[in-house]
Amino acid sequence: MKCPHCGAPLEDGQSFCTNCGAPISNQPSPSPNAVKDGREAGAPPVKQPRAAVSNTPVIIVAIICAAAVAVCAMYFLIYKPKLAAQKSAASAKTSQSESSNSGTLSSDASNASSSSSRTSSSRSSSASSNSSLSSNANWMNRNYIIPYSRTTHLTASDIAGFSAKECDYALNEIYAREGRRFNSTELQDYFDSKRWYSGTIDPDDFDDDTMLSGVERDNAEFLRDAVNDRGGYTPQ
Repeated sequence: MKCPHCGAPLEDGQSFCTNCGAPISNQPSPSPNAVKDGREAGAPPVKQPRAAVSNTPVIIVAIICAAAVAVCAMYFLIYKPKLAAQKSAASAKTSQSESSNSGTLSSDASNASSSSSRTSSSRSSSASSNSSLSSNANWMNRNYIIPYSRTTHLTASDIAGFSAKECDYALNEIYAREGRRFNSTELQDYFDSKRWYSGTIDPDDFDDDTMLSGVERDNAEFLRDAVNDRGGYTPQ
């Protein structure tokens, strides 16, 4: 063993160097092959394993993205086409309904026009017939004097050529249709001769306001004025 300071030889257990007086440590010097940190000197360093990194957040994000893509795909592939089809069907149904209503209105207008034409034609024909028959003495033999006085407002053309007597009979014909009897023997005998007449209501019990329609009341007033305009007539 030598002094680490001056190199002089030393004896085992010597505390000071006899040559230079330096203190001598009795601890053995480390061996070149001494183990450091559990490893032999000169051994290559041991790599420490890295801590494992968790992939859970990445997986969660991937699942969310996949779900969003699936929802979008379902909307564009299934729901949106179905919604468009429903709108198209509703639009077609509305169009068809409007077309049907238009056709109905046109048909109603056409029917109304046709009905009006028939009514005018009927009235003209009847007026013409009555006018020609009023000029002879056989008008009392007709079934009705004015067949349409119950439902159609009369005008001057309907009684053209009528005498005061004929206007008076046409006036009382309105009442006879509703079952009124007459105090005049002349009128009662005339209407008893008609097959359609059925007199059951006494004159005192007959109420114009409740037993005649608005058209009949208007026509009765019109014919009453016509009788007066022609000098009047009083049946026996």
